[in-house]
Amino acid sequence: MFSFMLSILVLTLMFSLIGGAAFLLRGTLLRGREGVMYPFWIILLIITVFPLRIDLAELTEPFVYSEHSDEAIYADEQYHGYAIGESNADNRMSSDREAPIKSENPIVMKLRRIIAASVEYVDEVSAVLFVLWLAGALFNFIGVIVEYIRTLTLMKHNSSACADERIGRMLYKLRRRMNIRRTIRLRIFDLDSLSSPCVGGIIRPTLYIESECLTMSDRELECVLTHELTHIRRFDMLARLFCFFAASVHWFNPTAYRVRRAVLEDCELSCDYSVVKEYGSSVSSLYMGTILNFAERYSDGCRLICREGYGGGLFVSPPSGVSFLRRRYANMKNFKKDRPTLILVIAFTIVAALVNTVVLSSCSGITTQALASAMELTPPVDIMVRAYYDLDTDDYITTEMVDGITTVKVEAKTLSDGQIAATFTVNGDDSFTSPLPMFIQHDYAEGVILPAVKEYSERTNDGKIYERFMAFLCLNDLNAPELTERARREMLLTHPKLEEYGCLYVLDPHATERERSVLISYLDAAEVLDPWVLTSTEFDASSFGYFENLTEIEFVGLTPAGYDFPDDVKVTITETDNKA
Repeated sequence: MFSFMLSILVLTLMFSLIGGAAFLLRGTLLRGREGVMYPFWIILLIITVFPLRIDLAELTEPFVYSEHSDEAIYADEQYHGYAIGESNADNRMSSDREAPIKSENPIVMKLRRIIAASVEYVDEVSAVLFVLWLAGALFNFIGVIVEYIRTLTLMKHNSSACADERIGRMLYKLRRRMNIRRTIRLRIFDLDSLSSPCVGGIIRPTLYIESECLTMSDRELECVLTHELTHIRRFDMLARLFCFFAASVHWFNPTAYRVRRAVLEDCELSCDYSVVKEYGSSVSSLYMGTILNFAERYSDGCRLICREGYGGGLFVSPPSGVSFLRRRYANMKNFKKDRPTLILVIAFTIVAALVNTVVLSSCSGITTQALASAMELTPPVDIMVRAYYDLDTDDYITTEMVDGITTVKVEAKTLSDGQIAATFTVNGDDSFTSPLPMFIQHDYAEGVILPAVKEYSERTNDGKIYERFMAFLCLNDLNAPELTERARREMLLTHPKLEEYGCLYVLDPHATERERSVLISYLDAAEVLDPWVLTSTEFDASSFGYFENLTEIEFVGLTPAGYDFPDDVKVTITETDNKA
């Protein structure tokens, strides 16, 4: 729901920006030639109702690393700047891959916290907005359909089949000339001043004329019929209906109604071009005189039906008054096969479509998960919180979680291969937050550690690696159906932490230092240790800026950098040489 409403908001924003730019272009460079904008408006409506997205990640994906490359380009996924997949200690510790620790902006961190905290209200707000949007869209579009049906009904009931042979022959000749194969019914209004010539119907179009057309000259009548047949040939009634649909989708956006008006106006101007193109510029005065005659007859408001855009192809529709009549005449006089103008409109349309696609594609990554993950924790701190709260890699860290941590101890451990790993004690508990903890929570073990070790075992074609690793882990589950009540009590006496967690993988407490080193080497090769491994003894403490309830933090063998702890947080720095 959130993603859908975000798309609607982004689309309506782009609708306003692109529409505003189009109106600026229309009123300056294309002034007097506005009719060429008609195809652009249709494309604009299409891309703002049926958006196009592309996967920007695939387009920006780096080259795959090759040993034959001139330089090492890492294509593996990176975890907040720490490359995954490197097991060589020299590579990890090389200075050319170390990035300087930068201090985070406190204001930015505060905003990220607010975004992450607001995620619990996002779904509710999105649902309310969706209901409001849907209600408005349905109300508007249903109103359009009702008015459209009412107009067609009035036109049909107040007209009769036209039996005039001259008009029939002329209509047949023009249809063949314009290559229109659809059957077109011809009707004449029974009442004077009911409506000017127009087209009704989408599937079975009907051309309506009035009694005044019977007294027109052949050239005037040809201009009238060519205008209306152009609407039929281009399916303008369908385009108009889609225009009203798009305006209903963006009913809360004032730009949508301006665009709708521009579509109706430029549609008429475009049809005028067809008439001038067919009969030459010399027909402009005669054609405009015919339009003025209709306008004069309907200027006193005696039109009863065919409101704006519903009847299709009216000479004086949309009713923009004298200013629109002047623009129509100016467009006729300025009509010519202007290649630069056409190129300008095409280029503008392509740019608008690309910008809309790129912006929408960029925003498509903004999901509820992304909002919840707005707090960017560095790898060691991120893995610390996940291990402490038993989170999988797909779970997100909430503000409540970081606020539940009040004391932290960060200690450097030198591994057997010389690498430095971070171990943590969170709220006085050091059982979970280390590269090889005594207790591994069930979801974290089966979601992260065990699959990685198993995949590494399969990759090396050495199935014993996974077996050896599992030999040092014992699953303790208080809810196992085969356990007796006595066995549960004994399990709790041996591992009291089970009372809180219910299910744990327990590391063999009798494992020797050598065996622990072997297990750590497996984790390292399986790329599980990467977030724990540090590039130096300088620890990036910037993530602790999100921990608002932190009261005490201790660094053992490490020097904090990237964050100035507030005065109410007790910071202790101790030097030591510990080995895992």
